[in-house]
Amino acid sequence: MQNEYRKIEKNSYTIEYNEATGEIAGLYDRLNPGANWKAEAYDKKLGTIFIHGTQSREDEIPFAKIENTEKGFKGISATGASRIQYEFEEDRIHIAVKTEKDCGPRTGVQMNLNFLDMPTVMDWKSQCMPKVIYTDDKYRYAYFIFAAADGRHLGMTINEEFAAWRIQYSYDGHKMTGFQILLQADDVICADGERLPAVDHTSFSFIFAESLEVCMEKIAGQLGIEIAVPEVSGGPAGSRIPMKMLNRGSSSSSPVLIMPDGNTAEMEKTDSLVLEQNGIYTIKTAGENGREHSSRVLCQEGWKELYNKVNHFYKEYFQDDCGAFYRVISKDRRKPDGVTYEGVKFGDPTAHYSCRTGEFGGFAAWAMMKNCILFGKDSSLMESAERYILNWALNKSHEDKPFYGTVYKKESEYMGRKFSPYHLYQEMNYMQHEIFLLEELADYVRLTGDEEVLEDAVALAKHILKDHFEDGMIVNENTPGHKIDYSTVHPAVCGFLELGKLLRERDDANAQQMYTAAEQIADHVCRRAFQFPTEGEPCTEDGSMSCSVITLLRTYLEAVPKAEYLEMGEKILRAHRVLEMDGTDCRMKNSSIRFWETQYESRDWGPSLNAGHGWSIWTAEAKALYARIRHDFDMLKDSYEGFLTNICKVEACGGMSCCYTPDMIPGTPHAYYVNGVEVPDSINEMRPTSVHLAQKYVPKTYSVSGNFFLVRAADTFAEMSGFDCETETAVNGIYKDGVFESAAPGFNYLLVKGIPDSFLLKVKKGQTITIAFDTDKETAVFEHAKVKSATEKEVILIALEDTMIIKRE
Repeated sequence: MQNEYRKIEKNSYTIEYNEATGEIAGLYDRLNPGANWKAEAYDKKLGTIFIHGTQSREDEIPFAKIENTEKGFKGISATGASRIQYEFEEDRIHIAVKTEKDCGPRTGVQMNLNFLDMPTVMDWKSQCMPKVIYTDDKYRYAYFIFAAADGRHLGMTINEEFAAWRIQYSYDGHKMTGFQILLQADDVICADGERLPAVDHTSFSFIFAESLEVCMEKIAGQLGIEIAVPEVSGGPAGSRIPMKMLNRGSSSSSPVLIMPDGNTAEMEKTDSLVLEQNGIYTIKTAGENGREHSSRVLCQEGWKELYNKVNHFYKEYFQDDCGAFYRVISKDRRKPDGVTYEGVKFGDPTAHYSCRTGEFGGFAAWAMMKNCILFGKDSSLMESAERYILNWALNKSHEDKPFYGTVYKKESEYMGRKFSPYHLYQEMNYMQHEIFLLEELADYVRLTGDEEVLEDAVALAKHILKDHFEDGMIVNENTPGHKIDYSTVHPAVCGFLELGKLLRERDDANAQQMYTAAEQIADHVCRRAFQFPTEGEPCTEDGSMSCSVITLLRTYLEAVPKAEYLEMGEKILRAHRVLEMDGTDCRMKNSSIRFWETQYESRDWGPSLNAGHGWSIWTAEAKALYARIRHDFDMLKDSYEGFLTNICKVEACGGMSCCYTPDMIPGTPHAYYVNGVEVPDSINEMRPTSVHLAQKYVPKTYSVSGNFFLVRAADTFAEMSGFDCETETAVNGIYKDGVFESAAPGFNYLLVKGIPDSFLLKVKKGQTITIAFDTDKETAVFEHAKVKSATEKEVILIALEDTMIIKRE
């Protein structure tokens, strides 16, 4: 009897459970009947009640009796105090839970789904990750949508009051290992002395749907809520954001709009929202039983204002006298007076791994250089960038006394390895720092014309090719003989393409070597296909995937347009959807899914979802490249929303937390070793007995990593905009009364979805602009413009007036 399983087959799914124990063995949908939504490891339960839980353990309650019912079955504990009941409908499963009170600190239910990189007998593309996360402010309900790389979606709703939900993370923090719904969580510390609810019963549902959109609609119906769904999660002041309402019939009152300044107003129109104040708008809808739902839209500042606000804050508070930039500062004191959970000082130029060259601190100076390239030189920012490049990174005037992690122009030896000149001084072999620096040096030369720095850039590139390059692979070899592929820890191809382009403009003979290296790297990444090596704990990692796409698509666009680059880049980008967030919150929508950066950039909490982290920009950049190649408007919109997740975290002062964390209960940071010595818990506060409720931006620290969004905005949305003719959705621009005006400071590219009946575009007389269409452009007519050249879906125009007209023939 112990191993007798019963299989229930419904229209949308099949569920299999043990009739003796009530344990769920399998949960399969019709789209991929062989892929189990439940975690496959024997110790990963789904539907098991536990009591006496903590951050690290819990006591699971076995069911002493299983009873079949008309619609499903129920399991009852030996005391009868804990029970679970299943009801199986054609497209959903309802689960009701009852358990004992006062058996904390945590009680709840194991709901272990088959997360990416869990043990599996199938391909990782059949596993899932959380894509949409919503938690009611008063914990009366919550909903989630889990997505698999093969395109399937599974909804989960918590239908009644609950205490918390929790994602469990691996020791190193790079893998999700479990999911819990808690009825009691007494050890979680909330703000202002508040407590999470403690209940002895709740219910939740699994919902099967063929698409994300249908899943959202079913969730709204299941919970009796109305959901406002913006067509795009933000735009500049003056934008009109088209919206649709899900489950409108359940509305008990008109939506309420909460403006960025805190004022509220009833929304008379629900089909669109006009943005007027910079900041986040909240659209609060009311459904059945008084349940409210909040959707969020960002009104972004102008790009110039954003650059200036951020650049001057980081210049004032993050730059050391020597030119280095700190990794982190405390928010209250605005000083680098702490240690991250990684065990690294917030900012100390004399300490290993603290103030980095290229990555982290280098982003602040790089963003300043981009500002000066886009909007003209600012003497204050130029001085700051010069101090970083010359005095810190290149050690000019003190080359015999280099700072840790900066360019050393002599041969060197460190940790048993010998390096040619231009290796970073006493730096472990983390190649992304040298690649980032290569790009920064190229921009510095563009800005200043400094030929000596150009020579340094070429020497650095040749060092990389000599010491860290094998058949197109960028090699990390911190342990002699143990080589790790670092080609896409950051897309190494970017440094060689940027330097190659700069050298080609100068007719420098070294240009070809850089382009050849870029092609070799792209060939290697293309051969590697769906293998994504990265630093740290091995996992199917967001960054390595998106950087693979950037490698292939940038090389396709700028160097060698090999068909295999485009084909493989497209395949990886589609699979990457499993590692992207969605929903109706501008802080998260189209952020990539990462969950370990708070360990390296904060003193707040451990592994937890890092919505809007600077590394989300890799995904946004990959999508922008793809949109340009394939003329895909939806990809362009998704890319823009990825940038918005980063803009959301820019505070009024210009400082940025490293991310927004939707987790209720973050993971615990793991013990770290610095130079082989464990960082003591007494110093690093590694294992608190309680954890703080998250669901907010990292509160204690500002981080430098967010500057990366300004770096890549200069190459994308400083030039690009988009427009959807059917929904009248503007991307990085304003559409009003039949007129489109781009918000891009260097606007030269517009991607249009559909052919407009009549469309007036604001431009500058004499300007050259590319108009791209997602469909055949043959029916489009252009007025007040001269055609310079044209392809099937693109036309390059020269504006004859300050406006041009695009219309259907």
